[in-house]
Amino acid sequence: MAQVLNRTYKVDKAKKYKVLYVDDEEVNLRIFERAFRNYYDVHTAICGADAIELLESVPIDLIMTDQRMPNMTGVELLLKIVPKYPNIVRMIMTGFSDEEEILRVDDEVGLDRFMVKPWNKNALREEFDRALKLRKGSLQEEPKKEEEDYKTQNESLDLLESTMSLVETPETTALDNEINDLVESNKAKTRPEFIESDTNDLLKLKESLMPIQQELKLYIEDSIIIYDHQSVNKNGYWFGDLNDRVVLASFHSKTDSIQALTLNTFIGVMMTEMVYKEKNIKSDELLRELANRINVRYVNRGKKMTATIDIAITVIDKKNEILSMSGANHDLFFYDRSDNLKMIKGSGESLVPGEDVEFVTNKVSFSALDEVYFIPKNIAKETNDGTYNPKAIEMFLKDIHNYPMSMQERLFDEYNYKSVIGLRLV
Repeated sequence: MAQVLNRTYKVDKAKKYKVLYVDDEEVNLRIFERAFRNYYDVHTAICGADAIELLESVPIDLIMTDQRMPNMTGVELLLKIVPKYPNIVRMIMTGFSDEEEILRVDDEVGLDRFMVKPWNKNALREEFDRALKLRKGSLQEEPKKEEEDYKTQNESLDLLESTMSLVETPETTALDNEINDLVESNKAKTRPEFIESDTNDLLKLKESLMPIQQELKLYIEDSIIIYDHQSVNKNGYWFGDLNDRVVLASFHSKTDSIQALTLNTFIGVMMTEMVYKEKNIKSDELLRELANRINVRYVNRGKKMTATIDIAITVIDKKNEILSMSGANHDLFFYDRSDNLKMIKGSGESLVPGEDVEFVTNKVSFSALDEVYFIPKNIAKETNDGTYNPKAIEMFLKDIHNYPMSMQERLFDEYNYKSVIGLRLV
């Protein structure tokens, strides 16, 4: 799964420093890469052996390693590599108390920094820059005493901003080998057939391919996703970013459980392919191409597909401060800067594979946006006795929107909303 999670599709300017992060949790590698790829040439390794192999071919300036890893701990890794790479900046990250081990590596090879989880992106970047600057200066000049002591006590970190605090969840456990095969095929631009499977296998496949909910905070800091992972949920979501544009999709497959799980998985894979490989970041083009691919895969090839799909695709252009939304029977609610609740309406028809649908596309300036909510019509119906009533949603949103997003998340959950995305763009 790391192949698609560590996406390197952007064309970036040359970075001054090469940084290596070592951790046995794939999600940690992904979060680190996303957090720092704009500042450094980021490399990752999932174990000590892989890190040693990478160092033989890549001149790394700084290594940060997790301490608690199987087969080779962070301390053991540093003890192995520092004699061969004495000028590398070395740091250890741990969520546990390993004082004796940390002191041992500090005594034997020296340690630039010892960090305790969870970490904060801005604080950690400052630590990297200071250590890299000092190390570079020490190589160019006579050795001198460092101006700052890097072993001072860690500052209290905001857990909401700390990405490492997000990894201890059921959604971030090890992924199935089947997903690795699927992503490898997708990366090679092949499109494997979804084999017949029971509901549990398909559910596992869909859940594994959905982006980790908390990662949305890396793109839009004040954001929430409410999603029921405990049962078969015919709704789905996808998000990603490319060239300062955040793409979000919210959808509901109106069919039986097996078809819904299969179709929602397919939508997620195709969104990844269209955005990251084909660099398609226009909401209307994404929606039309997605409809075409569903048609080609299921209808034109003789597959029995009785599903219709409610879907909204939104592109948030942070550079030009424009939100564009294309929807098929899926609306978007938002508060403007004057605290007025408004709606961006999608077309009145669902997406039907094999049939042409006129998609409604709307654009709204950031100057008119405060909070934005994706609430599929089926979710609104389920929370309102089976009737889609925008007025009921408006009343609920008016009651909660002045609360912090974290509190809104709890309220959505308490009122049994099973699929909602909320963003605050101010």
